[in-house]
Amino acid sequence: MDDCFEDCAESFGRMSAGKRCCLLSLCLGFVALIVYIAVAIEGVEPTEYAIIRNNLTQDINQEEVLEGGLHWVGLFYSLIHFPSIHKSIEFSSDASA
Repeated sequence: MDDCFEDCAESFGRMSAGKRCCLLSLCLGFVALIVYIAVAIEGVEPTEYAIIRNNLTQDINQEEVLEGGLHWVGLFYSLIHFPSIHKSIEFSSDASA
């Protein structure tokens, strides 16, 4: 395994400056794409609804209501979650409650 890393380091050292720059740019671009995708996708639980909010202008998209699942919301957007079921708690001193 160490031989593999040594071979890669040796090959990288023999590359021209232009090829090294291109390779590093591609690697950084790939990492940036993965981070963008991870940040732009948000989830909604099956027992929730959500609406999309623009974090820059604080506007809310009231026409589109999202149900449970993964949704592409974008980089400068977030979700506001609301429960889809009504939960009520009853406090009673009655023994049959």
